Amino acid sequence: MAVVAHGGLDSMEAHWEKRFSIRQKMLPIYISTSVAERVLFVGKALRVLKHPRAIRSEDGELIMPSSDIEAFTAHLEEVRRNQNTRNHVTAFEVVVGKIRSTVAQRLWQLIVEEADLPKTLGKLKEFFLLAKGDFYEQFASEARQLMLVPPHMVTAEADINAIFQQAASKATCDDDELFKRLQLRLTPPDPNSSATTVDAWRGLSLELEVEWPFHLLLDEQARTKYNELFQFLFQVKRVQAELQRAWLPQMCYKLLPKHERAKMMPAWRLRTNMSFLISNLQYYLQVDVIETQFSILMKKISDSEDYETVCVAHMDYLNSLHGQCFLGMKPITRSLDDIFNLSLQFCQLILSNEAEQVDLAEIDAMVQQFRRYACFLLTVLRGVKRKLAASPYLTNLAQLLLRIDYNNFFSNDMQPPTRTNATT
Repeated sequence: MAVVAHGGLDSMEAHWEKRFSIRQKMLPIYISTSVAERVLFVGKALRVLKHPRAIRSEDGELIMPSSDIEAFTAHLEEVRRNQNTRNHVTAFEVVVGKIRSTVAQRLWQLIVEEADLPKTLGKLKEFFLLAKGDFYEQFASEARQLMLVPPHMVTAEADINAIFQQAASKATCDDDELFKRLQLRLTPPDPNSSATTVDAWRGLSLELEVEWPFHLLLDEQARTKYNELFQFLFQVKRVQAELQRAWLPQMCYKLLPKHERAKMMPAWRLRTNMSFLISNLQYYLQVDVIETQFSILMKKISDSEDYETVCVAHMDYLNSLHGQCFLGMKPITRSLDDIFNLSLQFCQLILSNEAEQVDLAEIDAMVQQFRRYACFLLTVLRGVKRKLAASPYLTNLAQLLLRIDYNNFFSNDMQPPTRTNATT
């Protein structure tokens, strides 16, 4: 047959993805590529289902019973006996289809029911997609001082992982089975780039030790997408936490004399406007996007009993999250980066100075910058909404636009002056 085994691949993922492949030149002319792919899937799945851990928890029996193998053998033997008939190719394709369906159902049973895929996906949502908000608020607070300075690459990973564990202990999630298999990694910044402190810490990612049999679903492509989402969502969480922290010193402005309070109002309003935009972005990401798409994924998994359907649903889920978080749209991500960086600069200015030491001219410049950045973001989002209105990955964009431009706050800044105003 045209299925070839490749040696020297030890990892579980490589065993599933790369150990066996189809050589097109060796396929018999009467066997189509689609049928060969079904045969390949059956062979790989049977190797998984013969694993000693592929058993039913209720009785300890193999999920793929010997009666299934006997039935497959009987069907194929019948095709072999009738190979000289006119429709033997069609009969072979039908038998392969039936075997594939049975094997895919058994594999679904192993991964979804016995290994409890919904629970694992829920844990991935908590840690990679920051749904466990209390933990990440604790972590952002604990890691704040470390992340205010550029990372020292020799000790940065050890330092940030110690804080990660400490935050988990305080948030009582250090006993979580999936958390025990997580570790933070920090990719060094490009030495030729002029990376800021913020950019350097954006190389932070999560490394998961994938347990059998989830290596089938969480391949390298899926893990990369989870990490891209983690890096973006953690940046939003970090900016939100800093803006919340900057609120406390601003409360002290109330104790200032009236004329001094008036001078600080632009800073107060700027923090409020930044917090409004970031908080609504955070709500959109966590509720309108992540929770909505996760519910859709859970329904697809529960409605199906086919492993390949689950794989497609999971990849659709990740692609949808990727799209609705704008990770493939550089104008939007650049605009958000500008807003994130400006927000962090503002917070650093407020948190490191007493009220009378704050540079009001710098605050005024930040106010103008923020308005430009926010208006540009709004313009780009509206353009994307018009051009990609039918995209399934942007179904909730209208809700985000409504939230961040409530009462046309930013739209009014975008309007050109009327003729009367210009004359005046």
